[in-house]
Amino acid sequence: NEMRGFSMGLLSIVFLGIATNLDNLFIGIAFGARKRNITLLQNVLIASISAITAYVACLFAVLISSHFSVYANIAGSIFLLLLGFIGLLKPTPSNSEVSVDRPLHIKETALLGGSLAINCLPVAIGAGSAGISPLGLSASVFLFSVFVLAVGIHFGKKLASCCHERTLNVLSSLLLILIGVWELFH
Repeated sequence: NEMRGFSMGLLSIVFLGIATNLDNLFIGIAFGARKRNITLLQNVLIASISAITAYVACLFAVLISSHFSVYANIAGSIFLLLLGFIGLLKPTPSNSEVSVDRPLHIKETALLGGSLAINCLPVAIGAGSAGISPLGLSASVFLFSVFVLAVGIHFGKKLASCCHERTLNVLSSLLLILIGVWELFH
């Protein structure tokens, strides 16, 4: 019976790690399509921000009201919407101005990490309230964040090699807006 409880807890941690990082896949695709590279170090930084946030939120879930998680989700959603609208309004650079694998600046990395971390707050609070291990949850969030973001960027770059740049910019911006709207209402 203890083994069954352990395996169910582990399965929950894995599913929560995946669920909190689905946004990372689509954001990775959007950034890859824009020929924006996220280095391994930046990816680890983004994942660390989410993992630490998940750990703290899960650990103190009992003390945090459920109203706070709603506001955190709204803040993350608004940031993603702004990224999308800025991308739509930004003129498309000429081919000479586009550099392949242009990495994010440290500020962009921190903002993206913060936005993704804010989006995992409601799940972490719910998980903590349900008795899920904060350490297990944060490890799962970290591992899936690194993996899923890298996969998204890879697919985004593949998409960029076969499509017109303005089309990709519009599609990636709309994708960010769609994720922001989805997060706002869920």
